[in-house]
Amino acid sequence: MNIETSFLQEIIVIAKAAGIEILKYHNEKLPLGIKHKHDDSPVTLADLAAHNIIKAGLAAITPDIPLLSEEGPDIPFEQRSQWQTYWLVDPLDGTREFILNSGQFTVNIALIHDHRPILGVIYVPLKDRVYAGASSIPSFKEEEGSVQPLKVRALKPNEELIIVSTRRELHEQLQREIALHNPIRMTYRSSSLKFCLISEGRADIYLRKEPIQEWDTAAGQSIVENAGGIVLDSNWEALRYNTKPLLLNPPFIALGDSKQLLPLLKKIPMFEEI
Repeated sequence: MNIETSFLQEIIVIAKAAGIEILKYHNEKLPLGIKHKHDDSPVTLADLAAHNIIKAGLAAITPDIPLLSEEGPDIPFEQRSQWQTYWLVDPLDGTREFILNSGQFTVNIALIHDHRPILGVIYVPLKDRVYAGASSIPSFKEEEGSVQPLKVRALKPNEELIIVSTRRELHEQLQREIALHNPIRMTYRSSSLKFCLISEGRADIYLRKEPIQEWDTAAGQSIVENAGGIVLDSNWEALRYNTKPLLLNPPFIALGDSKQLLPLLKKIPMFEEI
């Protein structure tokens, strides 16, 4: 599918509208109405309000494309496995961080075609910052009225590598293995902001071994890939979507300069239990 710039801009408008709605709960301190889902993950009224805005916005411009959202209904695999193209959305990625008022939460909207993300938009409400990219549109960042192209960082041999992670996944074994070849530095982010750091050349590696839902990664994958990076599963193949009943990703790794990083990382048993 060929994505037009004007179409991508329409999706950005929808993501921003959802973000503005989320900020009403953040800034105006509207009741969050916190509940917990069957997997014990929290959901708030802000999540649901953002979902409703995105659902209405996407239906208005693409009425024939189905929607799979974290806050939408469960859709049986027998039904969604027939989809060639669909929207994959996390209306408020980082709900726990939102509740804790850390600021590290985003709106994620991705378009999936043939099991691959072909468009991704990540909006950071507190920064009024957009990250976006599509299969026919190089990734870019939009902030304070200016648009900047995104490009992963080109590495020199033996250059310091920046690993981005949550504080729950420190990957100490991976750090030790890489440090035998390159100096390393750790940085920490929540939600899809880890993909954003790689896409703008502020980090090089993001390894995820803990389970994470597909709507948490699709938009970020599109942005990283269209900024020159890659997102691979444990078989060293591009991460794919909607291929099984459970909407959980396998372990995966996002890389900036894959030409420099892949030969190094393929020597390291990243996905073994450590």
